Amino acid sequence: MRNVGIIAEYNPFHQGHLYQINKLRELGAETITVCMSGNFVQRSVPAILEKHERAATAVMSGVDLVIELPVRYSIASARDFAFGGVYLLDKTGFVDTLCFGSETDDIALITSSFSYFDKAEKEGIIKKYLNTGVSFAKARDMALLELKSPFVPRNPNDILAFEYLLAIRKLKSKICPFSVRRLGNYHDDNTVLSATGIRKKIENGTISESDLPPASFSSLSRALENGEIPSHEKFEVATLAFLKREAFYGNIDCRGFYALSEGLGNRILKYSLFSSSLLELYEKAKTKRYAMSAVRRGVVSILFGIEKKLSLPSYFHILAFNSKGRALLKKLKETTLPIYHSLPAKDGKFFTNDMRSDVFADDLYSLCLASPGRSGMSFTEKSVIV
Repeated sequence: MRNVGIIAEYNPFHQGHLYQINKLRELGAETITVCMSGNFVQRSVPAILEKHERAATAVMSGVDLVIELPVRYSIASARDFAFGGVYLLDKTGFVDTLCFGSETDDIALITSSFSYFDKAEKEGIIKKYLNTGVSFAKARDMALLELKSPFVPRNPNDILAFEYLLAIRKLKSKICPFSVRRLGNYHDDNTVLSATGIRKKIENGTISESDLPPASFSSLSRALENGEIPSHEKFEVATLAFLKREAFYGNIDCRGFYALSEGLGNRILKYSLFSSSLLELYEKAKTKRYAMSAVRRGVVSILFGIEKKLSLPSYFHILAFNSKGRALLKKLKETTLPIYHSLPAKDGKFFTNDMRSDVFADDLYSLCLASPGRSGMSFTEKSVIV
């Protein structure tokens, strides 16, 4: 374990994240590189803090380099979220270890289920259960249970661990997985609040200095004072207005978007016309087959125009780094992907089609702030040097 990689949201960066970084240093990690979600996270909502702020907080707390996980992967299902992160870390050429949390904390046990998973796919067992109307995750679990797999990924971090390991296998990556046990009180006790618990305290106005690492609390306090926390009400208005327009004019083919069948896409557009909040839309559109998470993901797929088949990440977007990170950037230049500290002009030859969703996501995020920020920040905001 020399150059460790982590895939994270840091929404926001909390004591559990700091513990993981300190533990890795104790175990001998020389550098830590994080592939972090940008301004939108897997829950299909704006991140609590702007991506450069969260990245800088991580570096001030012990990380060396933070690269961005593109929005089409950051809002994706566990499988694609994991694949996008592992792909970028593998492409660095220097990350040798992937560290992640897991309730099971047994890599051998998790990987022992892969042969059962392969059989379930090959023999159509997963498809059999999908045809009953359940989600893919549920169908996979039912297939693994039918085949008496020694491991079935049910807990949140076990699911991601399963997908990280699958991604490493799929990419034939030389990265070695390293699991850290995630205990129940990691999320629930009074000393280590989860990201969900912290966000609730922020919404209630009860967040205190003891709830977060120093750099994270300082960043959050500054954002609150300057009106740089996103308003979910603004995000709802913008999203619903867009969906209602598309539903009213009927010019959109939902089959072309990520994570959307024709049926789910039609349900989202249909019920957007009769909904006054996103929660109301989610509740109306969900079914036994289309879980709430699938509906949320479908909504942002339409909003950001994310393609059905995700293209591979085609560039490194650097969010923050320190002196060790600067040395890693020199190694990164030896890779096949271009490196950007801010994105190239949208009318230039280096601006690629897969950058569009990231630019739109950043602009929408700026508009949703309590005090709206400037447009075009993707092209002007530079990496933070700590």
